[in-house]
Amino acid sequence: MKYFLYDVETTGFTRRDEVIQFSGYLLDDNLRNEHIINFYAYTQIESNPDALKVHHLDKKLLWELSQGKTFEEQIFQYKFLFDAKDITFVGYNIPFDNRLVNQTLKNNGYEPFNFGSKVTALAKSEGRHYFDLMPPMSSMFNHGIKMKLSDTIKQIKFKSLKEINEVYDVIFKNVGMSSGFSEDLAKQNEISKFHNSLYDSFIYWCLLLDYKTQINCMFR
Repeated sequence: MKYFLYDVETTGFTRRDEVIQFSGYLLDDNLRNEHIINFYAYTQIESNPDALKVHHLDKKLLWELSQGKTFEEQIFQYKFLFDAKDITFVGYNIPFDNRLVNQTLKNNGYEPFNFGSKVTALAKSEGRHYFDLMPPMSSMFNHGIKMKLSDTIKQIKFKSLKEINEVYDVIFKNVGMSSGFSEDLAKQNEISKFHNSLYDSFIYWCLLLDYKTQINCMFR
């Protein structure tokens, strides 16, 4: 069994919007990292102003980070995502991410990606599944009311936020952005490094390391 913890940044939330950053961590069944994915994707769709305030990926920055490559030009190189027989995709409000991935593919003439069936626990089950971290975290810490990821982060106990961010900083320097970009764009990307899909999916990993047992016990 593998787990793929992933998140996306998008141009917005409507039926025409598309993925502009895709990040994820492939873990084994003991939650050890095997592979990190992080890429930016160019699109002709303009970012909604509210989305732009979060990810800061304007057209100029996105063109340089993606090198002009679209989502569909890049996602298919990660064959293990398509070929894995026993894999669970994990996210926070993951139905949104799944929808935007498939919406981007569909908008550009491709078949939808197979995320499998919904599961409510992270047992080592066969097949392809997806699991949403938001409901159990909200149940444990917010009386079942939907909880923002920024609030959920505060519940991580095994490391302080400072320690978490120090580990993430190393990851970001290795896979967050390739070298060779202009100084201005490098500075702009530095601003958003804690507000992107690479960081969010890293937080999912931290949450699982802390709470996987409790999550599974809730739904037995």
